[in-house]
Amino acid sequence: MSEAELHIIKQRLHGGALAKAARGELHLHLPIGFVYRNDGKVIRDPDKQVRQSIELFFATFRRIGTPPY
Repeated sequence: MSEAELHIIKQRLHGGALAKAARGELHLHLPIGFVYRNDGKVIRDPDKQVRQSIELFFATFRRIGTPPY
């Protein structure tokens, strides 16, 4: 494909993402521990093991802190 065609395709894809965002339908990857509900609302992951792992991570971080670089 020519560079002009690639540029046009990229512009169309970007325009589609902007249109989805304007309609409130753009779903991006969420951080670990969060999921989308069926209605599109973001909630904490209902998986107990995921929640416990994240809580353990932050508890360990609070206890140990950051390394002295």
